[in-house]
Amino acid sequence: MNQIIKAQHQIAQGFVQCFVVDAATGKVVKEYPRQKNLILNQGLDQVATDHWADCFRYCSAGTGVTPTSDDSSPTTASQSGTTVTLVGGTFVFTDTLTDAGKVIKWDTSEEATIITVTSPTVVEVINSATVPAADFVVYRTNQTGLTSQLKRTSTYLTGAPYTGTTLASNVFQMRRTYDFTAEVGTINYTEIGVGWHVSTPTAIFSRILLAAPVPVTAGQQLRVTYELQLTLLPAAPFSKTAIIGGWPVAPALDTTGVEAIQFLGLSQVATSGASQNYDNGLQASEPAQTSTIGVFVSDTSTAPASFGSSISRAGTGSVAATVAAYVVGNYYVDKTGTLAVGTGNSVALRSMGFGGHSPNTFFAYTATTMVFVFDEAQTKLNTHTLTLTWRFSWSRVLS
Repeated sequence: MNQIIKAQHQIAQGFVQCFVVDAATGKVVKEYPRQKNLILNQGLDQVATDHWADCFRYCSAGTGVTPTSDDSSPTTASQSGTTVTLVGGTFVFTDTLTDAGKVIKWDTSEEATIITVTSPTVVEVINSATVPAADFVVYRTNQTGLTSQLKRTSTYLTGAPYTGTTLASNVFQMRRTYDFTAEVGTINYTEIGVGWHVSTPTAIFSRILLAAPVPVTAGQQLRVTYELQLTLLPAAPFSKTAIIGGWPVAPALDTTGVEAIQFLGLSQVATSGASQNYDNGLQASEPAQTSTIGVFVSDTSTAPASFGSSISRAGTGSVAATVAAYVVGNYYVDKTGTLAVGTGNSVALRSMGFGGHSPNTFFAYTATTMVFVFDEAQTKLNTHTLTLTWRFSWSRVLS
């Protein structure tokens, strides 16, 4: 019996807010509205290497004015297959070097990532679709840094509500507040970025062009709050059919059941600004987590626990998982464990799952982050191997 592809999906969006602080007194003298930011392609790729909480350890500020998006109106675009064609107006594409990696988002919500520019009015995109002519925005997701970075900091204003993590329903909210050094003259800040490296200017997870310049004069300092929100799906248990080669085995007639998130298995931002485990799922559901992860099968038929919690499905069989090499631009990773002929054998298997796994310390059936509970008992004999692959995918809200 070979594999099953399961899915936990994480949808990211970020928010930036700027403040001007009197460096001598620590008092806020000016507060600016909160804005959404643009998570970059390289930022999404970095999620396969660093935990979400580590992707915005540092904050950068600069004076560049390069837009993060371009509005097409009155030009419209339609898509047929993998070809997007512009009609009317004056909006045009430049060339493949400039435009590859940008994302077209129609006002009707469809999205397409540019691969090549065929002509000023025709591009090829990754995904095949049919989209009627409509207005659109082109997001400059292929940016790799601030246009003109002046400063980068990891000095945090610690303590809630400035820095920390909260969970609202299925939305996981991580926040850091950064203080920059005091100015010796007036600087008009126009762009903000957050990233994962102490000094590399291109290590930017997301970038925002501020709606209005933020002037900071001598004796004042710039303060920035960045909040990264992850919407975790599925938000509630849902019914589906598990596709597993070789199953069902009689007397089972199908592989229907209920799938759910259990422990979140994410890294969180502590009120100190440090990254640490959020719950007993450890960090198993982080796409970047490649160790202490595993899969299991169990004869426990208990329904999934509520979102953010779990029960022990003590071990009919549990084994460590490995992670397939990440392909740039895919925004998913597959984590696979194989139960050999001598592991997990039973004629009464009622659940299977994924979670944190470190033999003799904790097991995937106690540190469960994903579970599937079968409607009928399944059979694994001592002549069977069973390979379970859990796919963790992620995306962004373009803004």
